[in-house]
Amino acid sequence: MKPFRLAGHQIVVVTSNSFLLIAWIFANIYGIAYTNDSVHFAAAGRSFWQSGQWLTADGQALAHWQPLYPTLLGIFLNIPSGVFILHLVCLLAFMRGLWLLKRSLHLPGWAYAAILCHPLVLTAFSFVWTEALALPLLLWFLWYYIRFRNAPFKQRLPAFFLIVAISWCRFAFLPAIYTLLLRDGLAASAKKERYFAGQLFIASLLAVALWIGYAYMHQSDMLHNYGMWEGNWRQTFIFYLYAWGNYFLPATAQMLLPVVAFCSMILLSRSFLRASPPQARYFLTAAGVELLFLLLVNIQSYDDQVRYLLPVWVFCLLGMGALPLMHTQTAKTVFIVWWLSLLVRDGHHAMRWHETRRPPVATVQLPTHIHETALVPKANAHKKWCFYPAPRQTGCAPLNG
Repeated sequence: MKPFRLAGHQIVVVTSNSFLLIAWIFANIYGIAYTNDSVHFAAAGRSFWQSGQWLTADGQALAHWQPLYPTLLGIFLNIPSGVFILHLVCLLAFMRGLWLLKRSLHLPGWAYAAILCHPLVLTAFSFVWTEALALPLLLWFLWYYIRFRNAPFKQRLPAFFLIVAISWCRFAFLPAIYTLLLRDGLAASAKKERYFAGQLFIASLLAVALWIGYAYMHQSDMLHNYGMWEGNWRQTFIFYLYAWGNYFLPATAQMLLPVVAFCSMILLSRSFLRASPPQARYFLTAAGVELLFLLLVNIQSYDDQVRYLLPVWVFCLLGMGALPLMHTQTAKTVFIVWWLSLLVRDGHHAMRWHETRRPPVATVQLPTHIHETALVPKANAHKKWCFYPAPRQTGCAPLNG
């Protein structure tokens, strides 16, 4: 009988999964954290199941955010530790989806670990944010689309439900998906693939139009909430440059972040312009289109920008995993050292959150409507941590990657 052995990439996968799961449970042992946006998600979820309307914490119709996550959140708010269970299920679905995508795309272990173990992924599942649901939906959609685009219609049907779910969960994830669909719709060799990509694209556009129409009827100036068309491109680009550098090094190394961000862009551009595999070109192009879309949104909040770059990060790593340059021994060594640094950053986050999230003296029921004299603007929505079920705090710590 042969002894049980794991290959190198399998060891990396098992280690990454185990570490992230343990760190997440330890960090959220007192519950998932709430920020200003989270209060609106919870209020909209409660109001939908009580009155059939999505109403934010100030009693206004939900127009800025998409409805799927608040609706699902409203179900779990009535269950003891329900939000913790919801995010745990989403995290497990994210890990499973990434594993399936790894096998379909033959993604190397270091790319899998770099996506899974980044502190921003840990953060996304530790706060009541739409990313907790949108990230697993994104990975499962990519896997279904790649795996079943040549299959019979019955097997392709879940892809339609998944892209509609993403469309009603987080608009910011759609530009990268549309890039892949448009590419296949215009240039795929098989007629069935072109039709399938076009059908998915139209289904998503209809879902987006339906929600925008609903939101516009309740708030005619809804587009101003997204900060679009302000035209402050230089400042926005600098903010995103710092945010992108944060994905490589901690925020404490402020002087190095623009350098790392600029060098990474040069490296990706150089690899892209060369004779790269089609898979790498498609995913890196999707990441670039996603970044350009985020520049249009023009969010003037560093914390928001770090979060919004999560789909750029995922698509970049999926593309980089297919680059021959990344499979050299030098590149593997660099990524192993960097991956270990990610584990240290994850551990630091988990310990800090564990110390901060103390159980409250008395549980406070989150009301459907919270009347405030002045709501925090969207651009400042994540400047503070506010933890549930403890009362909302005024001296919360800043959230950095």
